[in-house]
Amino acid sequence: MAAAGLVDQSARTRINPYPASARWGLGWDSVQQIGLNAAGLGCWNKNGGTFFFSSDFFVLPQERLAVMLTGCGFDYGPARLAEGVLLRAAVERNAIRALPAAIVSTVPPAISPAPASTTVTGVYANYDHPSPVLAASDGWLTLRSWSATGWTTLQEKLRARTDGDWWTDGKDDRCYRFQTEDGHRYLIQRDLSSN
Repeated sequence: MAAAGLVDQSARTRINPYPASARWGLGWDSVQQIGLNAAGLGCWNKNGGTFFFSSDFFVLPQERLAVMLTGCGFDYGPARLAEGVLLRAAVERNAIRALPAAIVSTVPPAISPAPASTTVTGVYANYDHPSPVLAASDGWLTLRSWSATGWTTLQEKLRARTDGDWWTDGKDDRCYRFQTEDGHRYLIQRDLSSN
C-alpha cells in the first residue's frame, strides 16, 4: 500500500535479498514498510547509520505522521521504537482501531531428505569480509567469516528449509539463501527485524 507517487523499484532487481512483501523506491529503503503495512498503514522508511550510530526515518503520508530517531550505538532498536510510536499515534488519530498483535517468527521445517549441501559450498565475499561456506557430511552448512582476529564461525548447523532458505534450529532472526544469476552464485543473508 505504497502512497501515490512512489514507484516500487524492487520489481526491477535481478537479485532481491528481501522477502516478496518488501518494496523499496529511489531514496527509500522501503515504500511499503512491512511492520506498519501489516497494520494497514502506508509507510516510507529510510534507515541510516555508521559504525558509531544508528537511525531510522519513517513517514506515513496518508496520516501526515513522521518520526526520526537517531542515537549512538545499535542496541537501542530505532526501527522498533519508530514503529511503536507511529502505531500508537495512528490509534490515537483513529487511523487504525487498535494495536496489531505481534508477529512471531518461526523457523520453517527442514527439507527431508536434506539436499546435497556441497553444491553451495565455496567462499563468498561482501564489502567487509570473505565468508567460506563449509558442508558437513549430514547435509548441514557452517558459515565462517574473516576479521582482524582471524576466522570466526558466524552460523553453524544451517539446514535447508521448506521456504528455500537455510536456517539454524531455534534461531528465527537470521537466514541465508543462495541464488545464481548469469553463472555466478550469490549468498544472501536476511536479518529478520524484531519490530
